[in-house]
Amino acid sequence: MSKLLLKIMIILLIAFSLLFGCVSMKAVSPSIGKTAFNSVGLRPFKGNVISFTNYYQRGTFIPAGTECTIKDISKNAITFIANGREYKLAEWLIDTSDAKIKSSFNKFFAKNREEIGLNKINPTFYNGVISGFEAIGMTKEEILLCLGYPSYLGRKDPSNDDEREAILSLNEWYYLKSRFRKILLIFREGKLYKIVD
Repeated sequence: MSKLLLKIMIILLIAFSLLFGCVSMKAVSPSIGKTAFNSVGLRPFKGNVISFTNYYQRGTFIPAGTECTIKDISKNAITFIANGREYKLAEWLIDTSDAKIKSSFNKFFAKNREEIGLNKINPTFYNGVISGFEAIGMTKEEILLCLGYPSYLGRKDPSNDDEREAILSLNEWYYLKSRFRKILLIFREGKLYKIVD
C-alpha cells in the first residue's frame, strides 16, 4: 500500500512540475515569434552577441526603435532578428528566474515603437541619438536611446540586474571604453553635464 501511495505522489509531483513549468514560461513566451522594437541603442561587440551593457561607441550600432523579431527567450539569452541578422542579447549574471527574464525583456524591448520615446527627442540631438553618439545637454532617456545602459553605476557597481528606473535615478554612469578603461557621464538636473574620459 505504501509503494502505491509513493508512486501516486511521484506521479503527482511530476505532473505538478510539468504544469508549473508550463505556467511559468507563459509569462515570457507570448513574445516569441512576434515583432518588438529595441527600446535602447544596442551594440553587438562579438559578432552577433550583445551584452546587457554596451561598450562605449564600439561595435555595429542598432538604433533604438529598430524592428526586431523575437526568435527565442531563454535563461541564457534573448535571440532576435534585426535588419536580417540574428543577434543574442546575453549574459544573465545573477537572477535567472522567469520573472527576471520577463523584466529584462521589457527593459530592452517594447511592443510598439511609440512607447520608446523617439518622438520626445530634442530635434538638436536627434541625429546623434539615431547614430549612437551622445552630446552635452542630452537627457538621460536620450543617452539610453543612443548609448544603451551603462556598464556601471559606480566604479565597481555593475548595472546588469538594475531596473531602468534605478538607473535613471542616478547621476553618474560609467561605460566601458575598453576592457580596463571606463568613461564617466555626469548628469545634472536630468541632463548630461560632463564627460570624463
